This record gives sequence, C-alpha cells and structure tokens, in this order.
Amino acid sequence: LVEEQLPHMLELLDPLLMVTDPVAYAPGVGRRPVLQMNVVGDEIFGDRSAVALFDAFPGPKTQVWFGGVHSEWEDGDLQYARIFDFVSTQLQGQV
Repeated sequence: LVEEQLPHMLELLDPLLMVTDPVAYAPGVGRRPVLQMNVVGDEIFGDRSAVALFDAFPGPKTQVWFGGVHSEWEDGDLQYARIFDFVSTQLQGQV
C-alpha cells in the first residue's frame, strides 16, 4: 500500500514497515499448516499483499480466494465451514 499510494514516503517508512510487516514473521511459523482466507479485491489487504504473505509461509499452506468485502464474505457459511474443517483436521492430527 505504501509503495503504491505513498511512494515518496517509502524510504522514510521502510524501517518501520520491516518491523511490523507480517511477511517478515511468516517464516517463523515453520512447517505448521496455514490456511489463508482472502477476499478478492479486499479494500484493506490488497491482492498483492495477500500473495506476498502467502508466499512467505514455508508450508504446507492453502490459500482460498472468495468474493465479498473485508468484513462481509459472500457465502460466509461456506468460508466458515472451510475454516472449521481446517482446524478440525489439524486438531485430529494432534491427538
């Protein structure tokens, strides 16, 4: 977002962004499974940012794209079912 909307501020903000950028911390998750849910064209987290974060996770990982807006998902029941299935599967693997 800064790169696209405030390019003149990038040099000043870069050190601050590196400290708070989730991409810098994603590798710390290690090889734990990750489910990343993304709204296509999200007004809060752009598609490029979502892909950069997903790419930063070592894996195994799954990325799901769906319609809606950041706070209101299309087919919300389906998206929540995906989340619950993912968590359930992970918990079963822990037992």
